[in-house]
Amino acid sequence: MVIEICKSLTKEIQELVDYVAGENFWIDEFTHYKEYLMNVVDFSMRNHLVPVETCNELAGILEEIGNEVFEEYRAGNLVNHYEEPEAVYLGTDDDKNRRVFKDEVDKAFEEYVCFMYNPGNSHKCEECPENHGCSSWQGNLPCGQQHCWVDCHCE
Repeated sequence: MVIEICKSLTKEIQELVDYVAGENFWIDEFTHYKEYLMNVVDFSMRNHLVPVETCNELAGILEEIGNEVFEEYRAGNLVNHYEEPEAVYLGTDDDKNRRVFKDEVDKAFEEYVCFMYNPGNSHKCEECPENHGCSSWQGNLPCGQQHCWVDCHCE
């Protein structure tokens, strides 16, 4: 069993190295994968599945790979190939999976901020982006809140 675990860990470490050399390298994903492998090594050692010396050696290899990758990344020799998607998918009750481009999201966010941080918009519920048409049960506003969102943002 020890040999199988060591082979598996060695294979995964090689996959980590191959990932760095691949076209889809992304530093955050590399970091998560490296941390996952470190946790597997630590678990194997704590549960006496693999000898301590072997675990220490594997952990040392992972640390060395991590240090080399971060040095190369900082030096600009590794390119982060992750790219933001051109569009995001927003789902609402009315419009499932509507495709919205990033500039639309940015514009909507800017409009939202301009509205919410303008004290003159206090209690203009008909124009408010948070107006979800909630009933006025227990005296709540149409957004379902007890206090105006604009007032909360401006305080």
